[in-house]
Amino acid sequence: MMNLEINEEIEDARKQMIQLGCQLGLLHPRVVESSENLDKLLLSYYHQQKNRSRY
Repeated sequence: MMNLEINEEIEDARKQMIQLGCQLGLLHPRVVESSENLDKLLLSYYHQQKNRSRY
């Protein structure tokens, strides 16, 4: 996944999580699932950046 693509995915996931949180409440299972998805994207981004700094 390219850096620009993952940045866009992170931003989209963040917006979706905020929207769901406002609509459903922060403890709703869909909001928690959305948060977990955002966490995975952020970890992927972190690992990409970490691997790039090695080279």
